[in-house]
Amino acid sequence: MFSEKDIKKKYGRVDLTAEATHEVIKKIISIPRITKLNIKFNRPNDDDFGAVEERVLGRFKKQNIMNFNQISTTRDEEGIKPDDETKALMNIAKSNGMVRAEGYDQGKKIIHSTQEHPIIRTTKYNPDLELKMDAMIVSSLKMLKKL
Repeated sequence: MFSEKDIKKKYGRVDLTAEATHEVIKKIISIPRITKLNIKFNRPNDDDFGAVEERVLGRFKKQNIMNFNQISTTRDEEGIKPDDETKALMNIAKSNGMVRAEGYDQGKKIIHSTQEHPIIRTTKYNPDLELKMDAMIVSSLKMLKKL
């Protein structure tokens, strides 16, 4: 739908990211020893974010930064300990890019990524009463209200 010529002509390039579940960021942060953390996203449109996210995005806007990619690594036994700003970046990336973490729990390697945890919703429709596209739009609007 977003690759249609009329859409591209009117809005330019449209980047889409599958919305990840809220739980995946908690899973990432709960890795006992994070050794690698990749946070990557395209700067989103102005939206309803928390104060830290708004401050970070405001900085990016002032600097004309459109794409952000941060790879952090450590060999320290304590692992990476995300602070509030890093968590804000992760929350932005959850909806507008991706977060991927590698780490260890009792010697076992763990990898969590927002790309592996998209929000999936199914809907039913009656093809005799409505078009598939109409059903998708109604379902999408309901899901957006929940997000």
